[in-house]
Amino acid sequence: MLLSKRGRQYRDLAMGELLDQGVAGMRISDHVAVRIEVYVPDWRRRDLGNLPKGVLDALTHARVWGDDHQVDELRLIRMPGVVKGGMLAVTIAEASNCACFLPRLQQRKKVSPITIREENSGHES
Repeated sequence: MLLSKRGRQYRDLAMGELLDQGVAGMRISDHVAVRIEVYVPDWRRRDLGNLPKGVLDALTHARVWGDDHQVDELRLIRMPGVVKGGMLAVTIAEASNCACFLPRLQQRKKVSPITIREENSGHES
């Protein structure tokens, strides 16, 4: 996959945050539910539908899981108000509607929300 310069910058930023939070390299093998809280940097209109692919790809690149096909549930929530620079809070949990589990995520270390800040990027989600 060919990634633009801006895409590589975002992926590298996300990787740094994931490393800092000890989440990179977890290699979750189960199916998961992902919740992405979107804190916008300003009041411009944004299409939330364009957001998840970059986030899921960044998590895959950081080896949080093997591949984003493991995401069985995905929820995007635009949070009220504005946060300077914008922010995403990503929570990964065991998928509740998947009957294909063998090992369960609850046996793994509990993961707190992953926060990715994108300061002064001008990127519209």
